Amino acid sequence: MALQEGDKWPHRDFFMGILLKITLDSIMETLITLPVCQLRQHFDGSLYILANNYTFAANSRPLTPLDKAQVNAEFIDAAQRGQISRLTHLWHEGADKNHVDSSGLTALHHAVLAGRPESVSQLINIGINMDIVNADYGTPLCLAVLQMQADLIKLLLDHNASMATVGGKIGLALHAACYTGKVEIVQLLVENAQDLRLNDTVTIRWSDVADLKIKPPLLRSYRGTPVSHCTALSVAAYEGFEDIASYLLGCGADVNARGPLEPTPGGRWAGATPLMYAAMRNKQAVTSVLLTHGANCDLKDYRGSCALNYAARNGNAKIIRKLLEYNASPYILDIDGHAPLHVAVMQNRASCVTALAQVGSDLLNKESTGGYPLAIAAGSGLGLGECLSALLEYGARADMTDDFGWTALMKAVKGGHVTCVRELVQKGAHLEMRNEDGKTALSIAADQNRADTATILLDAGANVNSRSSGSMTPMMIAAEKSHIAVMRTLTRHKVDLNARCALNNTALSRSVERKDTEAVSLLVKAGADLDARFEHDKTLLIDAAKCGNLEIVQILVGLGSNIRLTSSRGKNAIFYAAESGHAECLGVLIDSGADLLAADHHGRTAVMETAREGRTECLKLLIERRPLAKKSLLNFQDNSGHTALTLAAGNGHDECVKLLLSANADVEVATKQGFTALTVACEFKKWSCARLLIESGAKVGAATERGQTALHFAALKGNVDTVKLLLNHSAPIDHENKEGKTPLVFAAEMGHRSTARELLGRGAKMPFGIDSHPLVLAAQSDHSKVVNELLNHESISGPINGTVIESAIAVAAESGHQRIVQCLREHQSKTNVGRLATARRASAISAPKPPANKLQNKQRNSSESDTDSTKLKAPGKSARKGTPSPSGRQ
Repeated sequence: MALQEGDKWPHRDFFMGILLKITLDSIMETLITLPVCQLRQHFDGSLYILANNYTFAANSRPLTPLDKAQVNAEFIDAAQRGQISRLTHLWHEGADKNHVDSSGLTALHHAVLAGRPESVSQLINIGINMDIVNADYGTPLCLAVLQMQADLIKLLLDHNASMATVGGKIGLALHAACYTGKVEIVQLLVENAQDLRLNDTVTIRWSDVADLKIKPPLLRSYRGTPVSHCTALSVAAYEGFEDIASYLLGCGADVNARGPLEPTPGGRWAGATPLMYAAMRNKQAVTSVLLTHGANCDLKDYRGSCALNYAARNGNAKIIRKLLEYNASPYILDIDGHAPLHVAVMQNRASCVTALAQVGSDLLNKESTGGYPLAIAAGSGLGLGECLSALLEYGARADMTDDFGWTALMKAVKGGHVTCVRELVQKGAHLEMRNEDGKTALSIAADQNRADTATILLDAGANVNSRSSGSMTPMMIAAEKSHIAVMRTLTRHKVDLNARCALNNTALSRSVERKDTEAVSLLVKAGADLDARFEHDKTLLIDAAKCGNLEIVQILVGLGSNIRLTSSRGKNAIFYAAESGHAECLGVLIDSGADLLAADHHGRTAVMETAREGRTECLKLLIERRPLAKKSLLNFQDNSGHTALTLAAGNGHDECVKLLLSANADVEVATKQGFTALTVACEFKKWSCARLLIESGAKVGAATERGQTALHFAALKGNVDTVKLLLNHSAPIDHENKEGKTPLVFAAEMGHRSTARELLGRGAKMPFGIDSHPLVLAAQSDHSKVVNELLNHESISGPINGTVIESAIAVAAESGHQRIVQCLREHQSKTNVGRLATARRASAISAPKPPANKLQNKQRNSSESDTDSTKLKAPGKSARKGTPSPSGRQ
């Protein structure tokens, strides 16, 4: 049994005990033919002998062939352990020399990781692929470089391992060597490489490289540094290895080599040069090396940033000065329009600002997308007092404005940077300059509620009454946003509290409108006019009452606001509170002595307006708070003669009607046109109110100036229930208005069949006039159901005059209502035949019998006469084509 040096024998005593149990001859017979044997242990602890791809178990079970995966795993294990004979044997027995395990590593990777030069040499001899790339470590050569194993690197390079194969997180082997910081490793690669790629760029995510578990570990952290395209020189510059950078440059590396300008997903350094990498990482020594080798200071990356931008962003004033010594341009703008000075200010790099500000005043006053350097410093909110001082010291103009008219002072005020505001004011910044909205610095302080900066500006002499767009003063602006602190600051100076804006508002009126009680109290106590007039001559008290702001109403009344002042419509505060339904405000005004009998331009009182709007709670309050004036309040009539009851009934406010009736409002008071509350309710179809009034004893027969009663309106609107209710209360059913029309005529004319039926059933009479006859009006308006109803009712109330029927036929035909024409003609035909038969029967009974010879002649003559008579008596016919005959009227 042949064993190799270094093999481990776990459980040796146990194994020897097993051998004693096995026939010696059978073991020797088997093992003599096996050139390589090895004792192994299964994961379950059982032992077996490995030989020529067969297993021989301790319990003498038959040998079983190993599968391919097991052979490949054993091959990698042998390489990792440095077991050369076993490695060679497994390769001869079919192991895949280029097999990649689950970690993406080959046997050569494992041999390098384990530091086994003998395994590496043997694997190279059997022809393993040296350029297989692992996703993390790249090629075995890259891995050897990262491990800084010079012997393995030399061995791989001697056998032509490629330095041009890109892969893994570090890219090329030369990049990996620069990453280690060992110049001797770099030299080894350069001196032994056949395909040296000094200026090739690769994509590197630095944070991933820092996470590689390399032995010995490279303990550097990069806080999620983004992807970048870089050369080996860029790696050395990024890491700050000036010796490596010098060596590479001496070997011919391009000092300005860089990757493409197109950004890589997840990265922001596309197109960065080694000089930019050194500047961004504050590597001063490398920066000096690169500059002495001719690095171009003014090259830009894909965002237009140059090396100065990188240095300014990272706050290294020494690198900035070094770059300026080599004539780096401080005027280069990136794609955001920022020069290095702007970048330094935005990053609050005071030392960098000083270094760049010394270049000249033209740079200090150069505008970018974010504004001038001074404006950026004043408004950025990073506590930029030092930057601001440096800019002002070297000649920055305090009154420069950006495209929107903002100065540095305005931006400092907006940001609330008291130190910056104070310094700018001391340096003579103009206090009254305006931006495009017409706002001064003080207006901006009012808008942003910056009381501390407002105090500085006012103490420096800022105009407290300056006007911005819309003619707004700082006080108005502060009141608009309830900035009490600024308002209080402004009141300590000579502020005009009654100034009006373009919309005719004052600070006090806007505070009232916004229901800001604290602002109202502050302004009134400071002397604002309580009774100032605004739109439609409304006072502040009127506006507060209309909005229902109880607190402000109480404040204004308590401070002495005149409650009797009226608007242009003649309404005082109590009107607006009542009609808007604000009972609490109304109570305050009533208790303050408001005149309840005061009338507006329509002659209406607050009680009437409240009833018209249906504000029951307010109406109840008005009635109960002034019991002595109740009768006058309830029956007061406006310019049209309306009372509170007629207005409530006409608008359908049942609860208000009930309240007024319970308070004994006069139900029979009529308007100037003769409308009582009942007729108004019926005219506007407020049937529930009409019922309340009828049941309260309202006169159902009261007529308007035009002679129309409540029944007329109910019939006109077609409300059968109200018609019945009125008739049940003895409403005159046949009352004619001034046009001679009865309720039945209205119902027929409007096509209300049910209403007409109810009226006919209650004994309504047909009028004698043809023009106002229900049948004629119904036929003219194409109300066929009403026509049928009237014709059917003929049998009860007696026959309809033939002339009326002829007139109905004529108007229906003229209007094109053929269905009604046909209906009327059929009815006419039946009626004429019936009448003729009745007349003949009556004549035969009463006349004496003539002699026989004369009887025949008489009958013949009579027959001819009857025929002629029938033709002549057809009512409503004239010689012309069926037009009504005037003579046909009876």
